[in-house]
Amino acid sequence: MQKILFEQRTPSGNVFQIRTRDITGMRGIQDQFSMFVIQASTEAPHAPVEYSLGSHPSLEGAKKFARNRGLI
Repeated sequence: MQKILFEQRTPSGNVFQIRTRDITGMRGIQDQFSMFVIQASTEAPHAPVEYSLGSHPSLEGAKKFARNRGLI
């Protein structure tokens, strides 16, 4: 189960989220955090679309990633 650690609305009206990443059973050093943009659909508002932006090893680094790309 992914836990939402950070959530903020983007300038375009979508939502940027940073979640924990389940890395149990994975070999080697894995990134701890996943980044997503959730886009509300105008055709189906009850079914938002999630776009994965990948993972990051630190929470502050994931926030910096979003700031540098104009998401927050």
